[in-house]
Amino acid sequence: MAEPVQNSKIVHPSEASAVEEMPEATYSDVIPSIEVKKGIGVVTTAFFIVAEMAGSGVLALPKAVVESGYSGIALILVASVMSAYTGKILGDCWNILLDKLPQYREHNRYPYPSIGYEAIGPAGRYLVSICVNLTLFGVGVVFLILASNNLTSLIQTHNVSFAAWLVICAACVTPLMWFGSPKDFWFIGLLSAGCTILAVILIFINLMLIAPAPQDLASVPQAPITFTSFFFAFGAILFAYGGHAAFPTVQHDMREPSDFKFSIFISYSTVNCLYLPIAIAGFLIFGRNAETADILLTLKKSGRGGAILVIAEILITLHALFGFIIVQNPLAQELENIFKVPNRFCWQRVALRTVQVGAVLGIAEAIPKFGAKKLARKRISLVEYTINIELIVIGLFGGIASTYSAI
Repeated sequence: MAEPVQNSKIVHPSEASAVEEMPEATYSDVIPSIEVKKGIGVVTTAFFIVAEMAGSGVLALPKAVVESGYSGIALILVASVMSAYTGKILGDCWNILLDKLPQYREHNRYPYPSIGYEAIGPAGRYLVSICVNLTLFGVGVVFLILASNNLTSLIQTHNVSFAAWLVICAACVTPLMWFGSPKDFWFIGLLSAGCTILAVILIFINLMLIAPAPQDLASVPQAPITFTSFFFAFGAILFAYGGHAAFPTVQHDMREPSDFKFSIFISYSTVNCLYLPIAIAGFLIFGRNAETADILLTLKKSGRGGAILVIAEILITLHALFGFIIVQNPLAQELENIFKVPNRFCWQRVALRTVQVGAVLGIAEAIPKFGAKKLARKRISLVEYTINIELIVIGLFGGIASTYSAI
């Protein structure tokens, strides 16, 4: 019986040798391998930015507008534009490094100091590193104190003191600190932003429930505007838009870092939708009767809180604990680089980051009332240059003002 035909294609004798020399086709030759980029997307990045900025900042905005009047509303809008612009410029700086210097395309534990280094050399790296890490460490202290204050208010018991709540909060966040970088704890960014958004919605609902009739709003007494009060408002508003210290770390973990500008647009649009209604409503409803810089405390002291306010306070507490992880991560990664900790989960990471939480806890307990190779230069217009200089000057004064308002 004849053997079955293995190949119906007839090969000319002159082509036989060529066919024999052809390598056997593999799966990858037929279907090219596709490299799947790891990292977080545009929307998740936007949630990280919202989680870092909004929360504790929104609570102080009603009082800030009371202290500055209607000009405070304009100041919020101006601060938003300035902050979004500088965030976009910071993202452009990191993209320049990625485009020009291939070594930065690998995992980098200190992207912000790297920008400083490539801009003006080692001095720039050390200066940026000191400023950024001190800022993030201080914000971590604020978040820990905020969460402990809220828990002290929510769970009124003589068996657990404020100092003890600080220890409990630190113990709760410590295991979450052991995640490597934002792409490893993306869900924390979503949870933190989600808690903030829900809390702001509930606070606004509470304000609407106690609001007087529209015709009576004009009779609400407003506070006189002084230089001191405006200075406080200026600092509080700038603090509410201060999140840049962690921007490069989050951007570095994006699948497409060049899309960071879209995350900036989404996040700042979201933050403004949260800030403006609360700030304007608190200003019009309470006026000079806003006794504290925290709208939650003001609502409580007015005796017009209730279950809605309790839920909002719980959500703000969760935001503070989740936000602690986000703001401490850039500092943790740079410390790991300094101490040569492997870039993976290991006992050295656990030990170092646990010590870091302990250091933040120690400061919170002590001060519980605390509020080379040159790149091609990108030419910018005189208008851009002037705006950047003005923003630096405003930022310096704003830093002084926000520190003053926190004391």
